[in-house]
Amino acid sequence: MTATLLFACAGMIVGAFLLFGISPLEFTDGLFAFLTRKNKSIRAEINETTHRKKAGLLRREITEAHEILNLTGRSSRFSMVCAASLLLFAVGASLAILLGNMFLVPVLAIGMMFLPFWAIRLTATHYKKSVAAELETALSIITTAYLRNEDILTAVEESAQYLNPPVRNVFTEFLAQTKLIDPDVETALHAMKPKIQNEVFHEWI
Repeated sequence: MTATLLFACAGMIVGAFLLFGISPLEFTDGLFAFLTRKNKSIRAEINETTHRKKAGLLRREITEAHEILNLTGRSSRFSMVCAASLLLFAVGASLAILLGNMFLVPVLAIGMMFLPFWAIRLTATHYKKSVAAELETALSIITTAYLRNEDILTAVEESAQYLNPPVRNVFTEFLAQTKLIDPDVETALHAMKPKIQNEVFHEWI
């Protein structure tokens, strides 16, 4: 009987999506945007800025996952991650109901909802290691070229062809900024800092 009711509920949800012409991705985008929207009060903004009050767990996880996807060039997958999270939430709640344990509903539902965000964190660790390894090679090549000609622009230009993404993208943007936008090399160097979160890189700059 419980399984029949769950299938009926799933059918009603699918029917509602079809009736109102809403796609699952649009629904999840709107839902997660509502859940993570900031409190507009001045006191809340001051508390958050001064770290007196931390953001909620759900909001922190979603924001961090979004930032990681942006850094790894996979920002287009954020909607899919949110949809997977919502689907796993429903699956966890359904499993607990089928097991007949109502106390297990929030545990399984919330735990499974966070799985996609935790998976992104694990991929971020691997990504940071690969970037650190590529960065070590890149800085070595550019530093050697700089010691030879004592011109950072020439050193980067000579070395860029030997670098791999995403490190190469950062240095090509540096060349484009100094050549086409603003010739101030110091400003362009400091603008590179937030593009790669690495202490060695920041010290090198």
